[in-house]
Amino acid sequence: MLKLAKPVMDVCVTALAWAYFTLGWLICFAPLYIAARLLPIDHQAAYQGLNHYFYRGFFKLITAVTPGLKIERPATVANIRGAIIVANHLSYLDPLLFIALYRPHKTIVKSLFFKLPIFGAVIKTAGYLPSQTSSSNAAYMLRQVESLPQFIDRGGNLFVFPQGTRQGKDKPVSFHKGVLRLAKRCRAPVAIVRIHNTHRLFAPGRFRFHACRPNTIRLECLKIIHPDYDHPDFSLQTLAAQVLTLISCDDIGDSY
Repeated sequence: MLKLAKPVMDVCVTALAWAYFTLGWLICFAPLYIAARLLPIDHQAAYQGLNHYFYRGFFKLITAVTPGLKIERPATVANIRGAIIVANHLSYLDPLLFIALYRPHKTIVKSLFFKLPIFGAVIKTAGYLPSQTSSSNAAYMLRQVESLPQFIDRGGNLFVFPQGTRQGKDKPVSFHKGVLRLAKRCRAPVAIVRIHNTHRLFAPGRFRFHACRPNTIRLECLKIIHPDYDHPDFSLQTLAAQVLTLISCDDIGDSY
């Protein structure tokens, strides 16, 4: 009976999660996005706020229906403001966690998603940055990069996962230093945050949530670096090596 209960619970939680993402968005949030787009307000800030509340609702739902699931967001992470946040990448839930945590926020999204109907319009209006610059998005990308220092100065956070998609423990980890070039441009501190255990709830490459295992998803602020960008000895290479050492995950836990 217990062997049957686990897959049934997994399916139920998965169904509820996807129902929230589809029907919940269409019924409860789509009208708000449309209204915000039509009103004479700051559309970017409004869409960031709506994304924030949508994903906050998602995590409240998933915590309520998943036995043994806890999510810890300590003040050292929740109170980060006006920074480039660099984090490890364990699952598709990672960026959603940060959106749910920070109302003024931006992130870097795969360029492919900007071409999707509806979703592409939402992330573009919210001011998210495409991962690659092409002739079709060059003007948009330039506007976002030019306005980023003011966004950071006003307390917004840009969170990034410079390792890209999560790689296996035995594969080399790459690091895209363009993230740190943005930090230098904004004269921003670099906050290194370690994410724990999101892959235990929603594993990469899987459609189904794992709802029947005790799990604590935890965010941990490892360090906030305040680089002296004007120092003659400042080096992006050295800063990248320091950040990579902190975020590299060798102990990702048990199997999926």
